[in-house]
Amino acid sequence: MKVTTDACLLGALPLPSSLPNRMRILDIGTGTGLLSLMKAQLHPESTIDAIEIDPLAAAQAADNAAKSPFANRIQVMQSDARLFKPLELYDAIICNAPFHEGQLASGTHAKDLAHHSTELTYAQVLNLAAQWIHNQGVIALLLPHYRTRDVYELAAMQALSVTKQLEIRQHPSKAFFRTILYFSRQVPANTVEIESLDICDANFAFTPAFHDLLRPFYLKL
Repeated sequence: MKVTTDACLLGALPLPSSLPNRMRILDIGTGTGLLSLMKAQLHPESTIDAIEIDPLAAAQAADNAAKSPFANRIQVMQSDARLFKPLELYDAIICNAPFHEGQLASGTHAKDLAHHSTELTYAQVLNLAAQWIHNQGVIALLLPHYRTRDVYELAAMQALSVTKQLEIRQHPSKAFFRTILYFSRQVPANTVEIESLDICDANFAFTPAFHDLLRPFYLKL
């Protein structure tokens, strides 16, 4: 599975400072384990459970975690999230969810599992995450920008409020194409913090904001 820039942004963003240092994090649909590895680097006292439905991807994620400096803090499990039974609640749940609902699939099973929500919808992700976080916990979700309003409504059905919205575009002349939303039970819906991030400037060079955020992870920065 490819490493995408937008997924790296979700991985690179620190979780809220209100969460405990020794937090328990769940990564739903970990793929190759990228987000789990990045969160382990960002939050050095955290422990991370990473679940992935595709057996080959789960095996690769486990191998990547085992070869990393964070091997003792990341547990990869091959599982359907809908059947997963956590032993404890989590302080934070992150998910780069399947992007597309009701759109033409590629015909490649592994790619369709990763990109199309026939197996796991946004409604299901939020329903499960709402059950698995502490009352003070945070859920972070990456989604296509066009789904933002829909996901607001789905979150409200789970008594979750959006606390922060980060809109992402490739450069200033392009439309926003991704959104990262943070959810909590604790903050009223009318206090949403909305920010935007351009990956590149008008000259197609990385913006200072992108550079600073990804520098701890990208060797070329």
